[in-house]
Amino acid sequence: MQKSKKINKKHTIEFENNSFLPELYGNHDQNLAKFENYYGVSISYRGNILEISGDNESSLIAADKIMQLYNELDNGIKLGIK
Repeated sequence: MQKSKKINKKHTIEFENNSFLPELYGNHDQNLAKFENYYGVSISYRGNILEISGDNESSLIAADKIMQLYNELDNGIKLGIK
């Protein structure tokens, strides 16, 4: 039986509007930490560029969810991250 191999991947997101990032990232980056814990990824950022590292599937799902939340903020919807 062959073990499945997880491929580590880095996904980069560049946000157009920096004004939403404090709410997206959370106080002391608490929202990013929640993504890291839930999806088992590592997230780093510099300004409006976010890098999500981890196995390919998990990092892609986390990137998609973060983009979904960013788009909600862009459309005037307040986040309800718990």
